[in-house]
Amino acid sequence: MAELDRSGFGVSHHRNGDGEVVLSVFGELDMATAPLLLETVGVALDGEGTVVLDLAGMTFIDSQGIKVLVEANKRAQLDRVRRVVLRSPQPQARKVLEMTGLAKLLTVED
Repeated sequence: MAELDRSGFGVSHHRNGDGEVVLSVFGELDMATAPLLLETVGVALDGEGTVVLDLAGMTFIDSQGIKVLVEANKRAQLDRVRRVVLRSPQPQARKVLEMTGLAKLLTVED
């Protein structure tokens, strides 16, 4: 499990058997916590292959969180050997992704 900060936000990471780097996000992704996720995603994108953002433990996302997801996707597209997948978003996050049109732009898995 991730080490959670005082706000209850955290990110853990591991490489699974498929060679994917999985970043599990916990808590609220907002203006205060988005920089940590952006930094963590940036490090993960320095490698090759797929970076999975497991959002099952993410309880909230605001516009700054959305900005991080868009930036991660943009960085991955610059290097065609990498891609970003959003996995298991909770209903609030899924609604935001659908309302903003990002569900069609980004790869989202259940």
